[in-house]
Amino acid sequence: QVSPGYLDEQLTRDRFVRLGGSMVTYYRTGDLVRRDEGCMHYMGRRDHQVKIRGHRVELGEIESHLTRLAPGARSAAIAWPKSANGAEGIVAFVEGDAAAISVDTLQRALASSLPKPMIPQRIFALPQLPMSAHGKLDRRALERMVAKEDAIANGIVVLGIPRSGTTLLARLLDAHPSVACPGETYLLSACARFIESDTMPNGVGVGVLQGLRHLDYAPEDVLQRLRNWVVDVHTTHAAAHGKTHWAEKTAVNVFYLGEIERLAKEI
Repeated sequence: QVSPGYLDEQLTRDRFVRLGGSMVTYYRTGDLVRRDEGCMHYMGRRDHQVKIRGHRVELGEIESHLTRLAPGARSAAIAWPKSANGAEGIVAFVEGDAAAISVDTLQRALASSLPKPMIPQRIFALPQLPMSAHGKLDRRALERMVAKEDAIANGIVVLGIPRSGTTLLARLLDAHPSVACPGETYLLSACARFIESDTMPNGVGVGVLQGLRHLDYAPEDVLQRLRNWVVDVHTTHAAAHGKTHWAEKTAVNVFYLGEIERLAKEI
């Protein structure tokens, strides 16, 4: 240790401790560790205190409960969504196989041992928690992941044939205080045209998706990039108008409905 303690005697008693009758003084760093056959494995921090709807919450305490419920797995918790006075709730993450982790079981177990403001509204199972270049948990990466999930969930797709009332519906949605619906974009229709492929009379296939396949672009990768582009365009539009949700009006009979459904299945 490089210091005998703090000027504040209470802080010294809280942070500088002796373990098991030893005369050696240890400093409580606020790190969570798991002891395993004499080794200590770093599991996260205890001092990430946030305010959830007016309640002071230690994210580290939630993480330690999750770690006990899923032994051997690292966990993380973030305050989300953000608000002017803190956050509205908690989103948690557990490292492991999504198929082997029961999110419902975890939430029920947490509900029996934690007060309501500390119970995560959502729990994600990730193959690996994102780490920073310094080897620490990258909480900003987790926030970006949840923000992307929310952006998709906050979207509304209006499908219909032209002149069937969808323009009126789009205008009504745009007039809503929380929804932004740009006029006549037909972005999903345009994307469907982009990926649609046809066969010429001589049997030669034509289409952008087929052409990209020759350049080793996987079809699902192309579809995901197009979905992300649609979501980004509308999320940016909604944010510019001070709204939290977006809507996209598209026409189903301009191009092939099947392609539009392929694009819209994750939006």
